[in-house]
Amino acid sequence: HSFTMRELCGHTLQIQTQIYNEKEHTYSKIEKLNFEVVPGNVQSAPRNLSKAFYQLYPKLVDNFDESYLAGLPVQPSKMLIICHQLLENYIQDFINWKQAKGIECTVATLTETGTTANEIKAYIQQVYDTSDVPPDYVLLIGDVDDYFAVPSFYFSSENDVSDHPYTMLAGMDYFPDVIIGRMSIDEINQLWTIINKVISYEKTPYLANPEWLKKALVVAGNYSTTPPTPSTPVKVSHWLREKMLNYGFTQVDTVFYPPTFPGTSEIISRINAGISFLNYRGWGDANGWHYPEFHVDNMSSLSNGLLTPVVTSFVCNTGDFANTSADPCFGEAILQLGTPTAPQGGVVFIGPSDLHTSTKLNNSIFSGFYYGLLNEGIYDFGSAVLRGKIELYHNFPLQQAAGDQVEFYFHVYNILGDPTLTMLTTIPEEIDCTIPETVSIGTNHLDISCTNLDEGIVTAKKDDEFYEVAMIENGHGLIPFASETVGEIELVITSPNFIAVVDTIYVLEQSNDVGLYEYEATSAIQAGSTLDVDLTLKNFGTSTASGITATLTSSSSFVSITTPVQNFGDIAPDATSQQSYEIVIDEECPDNEVLEFILEISTGTTAKFFLIASSLLFDVTDVTVNSTSGWLEPGVTSEIQVTIENIGSLDGVGIEGALAVYSDAAVITSAYYAFGDVPMTTTSVGTFDVSVESNCFVGRNIPFELTLTDGDNRITQVQFSLEVGPIDNTAPTGPDASGYYAYDSYDVEYDEVPTYNWIEIDPDEGGAGQVIYMADDESSTIPLPFTFTYYDEAFDEITVCSNGWISFITNNWTNFRNWDIPSALGPYGQVCAYWDDLIGEAYTIADTTYHHDMRICHYYDNANNRFIIEWNKCYNRFDDTSIEKFQLILFDPAYYPTASGNGEMQCNYHTVNNPDATSNYSTVGIENIIQSDGVLYTYADIYPASATPLENELAIKYTTDPPDPYYAVDEVPVSMNRSLVIYPQPSSGATVISYYSQNISAANISAGIYNIKGQLVRKIGFDDSNDKKKQYLWNGFDNQNIKSPNGIYFVKISENKNTSIGKIILLR
Repeated sequence: HSFTMRELCGHTLQIQTQIYNEKEHTYSKIEKLNFEVVPGNVQSAPRNLSKAFYQLYPKLVDNFDESYLAGLPVQPSKMLIICHQLLENYIQDFINWKQAKGIECTVATLTETGTTANEIKAYIQQVYDTSDVPPDYVLLIGDVDDYFAVPSFYFSSENDVSDHPYTMLAGMDYFPDVIIGRMSIDEINQLWTIINKVISYEKTPYLANPEWLKKALVVAGNYSTTPPTPSTPVKVSHWLREKMLNYGFTQVDTVFYPPTFPGTSEIISRINAGISFLNYRGWGDANGWHYPEFHVDNMSSLSNGLLTPVVTSFVCNTGDFANTSADPCFGEAILQLGTPTAPQGGVVFIGPSDLHTSTKLNNSIFSGFYYGLLNEGIYDFGSAVLRGKIELYHNFPLQQAAGDQVEFYFHVYNILGDPTLTMLTTIPEEIDCTIPETVSIGTNHLDISCTNLDEGIVTAKKDDEFYEVAMIENGHGLIPFASETVGEIELVITSPNFIAVVDTIYVLEQSNDVGLYEYEATSAIQAGSTLDVDLTLKNFGTSTASGITATLTSSSSFVSITTPVQNFGDIAPDATSQQSYEIVIDEECPDNEVLEFILEISTGTTAKFFLIASSLLFDVTDVTVNSTSGWLEPGVTSEIQVTIENIGSLDGVGIEGALAVYSDAAVITSAYYAFGDVPMTTTSVGTFDVSVESNCFVGRNIPFELTLTDGDNRITQVQFSLEVGPIDNTAPTGPDASGYYAYDSYDVEYDEVPTYNWIEIDPDEGGAGQVIYMADDESSTIPLPFTFTYYDEAFDEITVCSNGWISFITNNWTNFRNWDIPSALGPYGQVCAYWDDLIGEAYTIADTTYHHDMRICHYYDNANNRFIIEWNKCYNRFDDTSIEKFQLILFDPAYYPTASGNGEMQCNYHTVNNPDATSNYSTVGIENIIQSDGVLYTYADIYPASATPLENELAIKYTTDPPDPYYAVDEVPVSMNRSLVIYPQPSSGATVISYYSQNISAANISAGIYNIKGQLVRKIGFDDSNDKKKQYLWNGFDNQNIKSPNGIYFVKISENKNTSIGKIILLR
């Protein structure tokens, strides 16, 4: 299955491992399979990433950090608005505000787009295909009926209304390429009401009593008209409440059925008191929520005014905006509620149009939405909704195919309201910024200081002269502009959870006002070149400026200026003067590098301008190991064939390559290759020889860097990695970012291989353990006999659940529904010995089936310093007959030490069946404390190549002790005279980069942080001193001040001809 989501082209592979022979009634099982991924429809690599999508890509695909997208700059958003022509004049305030937030808006009326859904889709497609920067968002204004109607599509046999097809613009798949929302209105007053809510919420949120922004209401009902009654709506609502309180919410109220019914008054009173989020899980239809009860008819009792919550309704049919029996539906009504001057209800809404949605799939979207918001900082509503759908995609890998459940839910969940709305999750702070009150006509930029912002948008607009948008970077927003008249600049600064700054800067005429008027490079701006830049100054003032000089500098380490000062002489009013400056661009300057120049004019004015340099830029499109197996193998020297593609702005002439490896598990025995000429967009193939150490573990990922130079000494690097193989079930699984591995009984070539040895502790079967009798879905917290360290945190007690898992964060959860690893739902710090819906042995009385309690036993084996938990008398709920008997052993770290200090664990499987075909089988593996990473052994009966399928008498050991002794990248020594230390590892976002050099020269150091594709993420700026030790604190943001995704990054520090390289593992 191949798919496209905006800039991301991705693929999933599903392999049918068993083939049924109908004639012979037998199964054939594939035990080993070698295959190659061959590129087909090659796409042009994008230059930028959508701000609406970039945070989502790492959540969707496994290898984002090694992909062509990693490290690309993020650009501000654009929105296409489609509405009836009579509404165009009524939405100008909304457009003005959105553009002030940095979202460029374009309006298309139905007279332009056509009036049918297919015509509108064709118009959106044409805009998407032909725009230099396609829209990130589409906003439809109008219901599907009445005068201002904007039609929609209808999906599936149930004819569910869906705007999702409008978003499917690239690829033959169901992934959106834009994010869509709908302001469903029948009257102009309703439109004004919704618009005023949005503007008030984002621009001037109600802060007279701001505590409402730290309050929420969670409503849920465990109800069904037919058995079995679901239990998870209330359970997952408890999960959300706990997550919100941990985040910093001060009050999260609940109204749950049972016991509360109808609960209408409780819901209304809490909304009226002021909440920022209103969530529901349970039972409903287009009229609203049934258990507890809150319907469209009850909304007239709301009086919450400007305290308008985000409303998330993960329950059947509440977003059915085409329902003719309930018009408006629940979602439409809560947005339309109130008047333009007296708003009520909610500010934005998400809910499905389908009447028969599934509890487990709703739970998945719900959890992904709130995990994205509260854990990953995805504040834009439409992006958070898509994050929920991506969570669904991961949690149901067996239902991802076209026409299956995942596609269905992508369609039926629709946004009602503004998809660009930036959600508030706390009381917003004031932005600490410095804004000039006035500027002269000759000023060509604004450098806005925002000391307490890590990210944000600044916009500047002056009548029809200019509209500029910039990202906040390093506490500054730089707005270039050209104004030749007096007037007012409206400046707006926005950032999530900050109060918007709306200010006015006055452009004044002055008597002495010399500014930069024009600039032009006289030859190509290329790395390694020397060129002249002509600068023209203009006197915008009213009197002659005498003896004008100007000094040119650059903030870029890739630029040197050989003629920094020029004399422009006297400049009369409205006259110009031109001089040339000679600059040199370093050979190591990257392609498309933005070079900033600062011109200090003797009148006191400072001007800035930018040049974009061309250089070499290559991508490694294919690496083939020329051996029988097609893998790098331990103890073998192999020729590797590397295909490079010129994706830069210059033809490559006389390209030579030098290969380096950043692991001592391998050695390059033939490191150089002459690729020759490689024109732009073409490829070339080179060969190198790599020798892998004989005791390197199968599965180790070995990183390489290919340095490419041309005849003019331009230089560029590109990274790639290869795994040592061939990987089968005799290799360890992992590691995760914290260094955990899983070894099973078949990993016999490794010291950490576990030996299956069942330790019976159930007293009924001769053991000495204590028994906890557990009915269906129960858990118990028990103390540990020793302190156990898990993911670098020490624990003295655990929660044990009847459903086959333990958690190091004690809790009352009893989750029977197993999920992926990592996943938003489920306990924190979870060890899944065998996570599935388990129950005791069935018995029947008078045709009624009952179940015995399960016997969950625990025992401290003092002689061997280990703690054992056993699940006995457990049956799989899928069929009530499949026995699952297994145990988890925790080894005392004081007696079983590891290099990291983390404890070791082993799972023994006495009897295992794994039959649960309808609910993703079982989950086996470990997950970190914050649910962002872990080691997944199996989920949905899918195994990594290194894992042995679950079977009787199998053992799995989890440990941070590695399978070989070789260095990670950041551990490779540099030299006796130079050292590079990076800590902590992994980093949660604040990384110290410490560099020492015996003969340091600050002027000769260039340093940067790169992604695994070799693309510059962050330029490192050391101080100008010649101190032998330099330190730099990286906050985890790139050069555009956008939060970098989790993954592996390389630090490269070049000093004279010496290069030091280290690794950062970023894990928030």
